[in-house]
Amino acid sequence: MTTARIWLVRLLSLGAVILFLWLLQTKISPALGFLDNRLIQIGLLYATLAVSLNLINGITGQFSIGHAAFYQIGAYTSAIVSIHYYRTGTIEPWVWLLLMIIVGAVAAAMAGFVVGLPSLRLRGDYLAVVTLGFGEIVRIIIQAQESLGGSYGLTVSASNSDAPLKIAPMWMFAALAIFVIAVCRNLLKTAHGLPFLAVREDELAASAMGVNTTLTKVTAFVLGAAFAGMAGALFSHYEGFITLKQFDMNQSFLILAMVVIGGTGSITGAALAGFFLYLLPESLRDLPDVSGYAVFGFAISVVIVLIVSSKTRRYVRLTSPGAGQTLFMIFGLVGVLGALFMGFWIWSQEVPRMTQFSVSVLAVGLACAMLFTRKRMPNLAGLGWIVLCFGAIIALTYPAIQGLQSNAFTSNLLGEISYRAGNLRFPLFSATLVVVMLTRPQGLLGHHEFSWDWVKKLFGLPHKSKELAG
Repeated sequence: MTTARIWLVRLLSLGAVILFLWLLQTKISPALGFLDNRLIQIGLLYATLAVSLNLINGITGQFSIGHAAFYQIGAYTSAIVSIHYYRTGTIEPWVWLLLMIIVGAVAAAMAGFVVGLPSLRLRGDYLAVVTLGFGEIVRIIIQAQESLGGSYGLTVSASNSDAPLKIAPMWMFAALAIFVIAVCRNLLKTAHGLPFLAVREDELAASAMGVNTTLTKVTAFVLGAAFAGMAGALFSHYEGFITLKQFDMNQSFLILAMVVIGGTGSITGAALAGFFLYLLPESLRDLPDVSGYAVFGFAISVVIVLIVSSKTRRYVRLTSPGAGQTLFMIFGLVGVLGALFMGFWIWSQEVPRMTQFSVSVLAVGLACAMLFTRKRMPNLAGLGWIVLCFGAIIALTYPAIQGLQSNAFTSNLLGEISYRAGNLRFPLFSATLVVVMLTRPQGLLGHHEFSWDWVKKLFGLPHKSKELAG
């Protein structure tokens, strides 16, 4: 590709992004309600956080589980600067927010540098413990500082006003997500990304070949932390009030689960998982409460099915043609039909439009991936295995509930307990993570990145370039 054509493509891409942001801000966002707008904005923030962590964990091969700390540092630092220095009416709010995004990025990048230094000597679980401990240190420091709001929380306001400062143009959420994705994607498509991939694959071999592994790992932490700090600054000025609970350890595990489910090393997978895995569980808030019997009965059924399936999976031939593959393909087709029905049925329910849209998109995407790709037969068989396991869980849940109710001890323990459906988001993430790890350990997209050549290759169409690294 010539230099002129490269610049033409970049200019056209920039124009397309600007047009998209304009349509999002002026046409799409006003047509949606408050809840739908919030789902999109927070979903885009989680997509940004997932991609930023993927740069550290997936692309560079480090193991960080304290990413919410960088998110928190960016949020609190930008909030404090706004409280002390911003005066309404002196500067355009979106310009000030842009400055605060930069402030959050710098503060979080400095913290990333501090955390990145131990990564020179630590790897794997040891590095994970360091990052987890760092997140708790940040939380304890903020909790002990009354000037930072302590345990109560911090109201983000201008210096000449006590009202919460809420600056949240939709286009900035989308622009931040696109910017982070573009930087990470361009990093991998150029020679600058090769050291990161080399460190991930084999650090010793990379060092022997002249790669500066020290600089590479620290750079990954600094960049990933800076991106998370940007998201934190945007979040604090969107909410107008921030608390420690919004950045606790659960958030770190949530972001990590998004990266693993989407595909460790896949920017596309992390972004999609970050957006959709936040969006879909939010619809649970509208469902009725769930009894303790149902929760524990379902958990018992899941454990039983996982134990049995892990012992029988080795005897099931899903990738080789035969009677077994054909049988599971039938179950897979049932799963596809069920997903398409769910995508149609969701539009008749009183749920946010974004939930309806997301379920439909995922249903159609699943159907296309199962029915029209080159590996449709093993894919359908693999889906059939998941459908069969899920059916077994549902079938075992009712007798498990009956057993819990008939037992005097569990009846006294669980009889009066019920759970709000919205509070079951983390168990849902955990179950999804377990299923993905058992069926596809590399994540849904693995190391693949979205490109038209990859789509052509996936569907068996003529293509001219090789799969992108990542």
